[in-house]
Amino acid sequence: LTPCNDGFTATVRGREIKRVVFTLDGKRLANLFKSPFRAHVPAAFAGSGHLKARVTFKDATRPRTLTLRYRACAAAVVHPLPAPSTFTG
Repeated sequence: LTPCNDGFTATVRGREIKRVVFTLDGKRLANLFKSPFRAHVPAAFAGSGHLKARVTFKDATRPRTLTLRYRACAAAVVHPLPAPSTFTG
C-alpha cells in the first residue's frame, strides 16, 4: 500500500478517447491526448475537493465530464499547532 500522504492518481479508461482534461477545483491539472489518461494529485493539493475529467471522443459520442469528490485520509492532513487557550473562566 502507498501511504495516503503520497497523494493519488486518477485514471480514465475507455474506447475512442481523443482527449482528457483533468481539473482540480477549477484549475487545469493535465491535458492529455494519448493513453494512459492519468493525472497525479500530490498530497499538497489533495486535502479535499473536486477532481473533474472532461473526456472528448474520436467518434460522434458526446463529451462527458466525470467528477470525483475526494477527501484526504487523516495521516495526510496538516494540523496547526495548538495555541494557548483563550478560555477565561
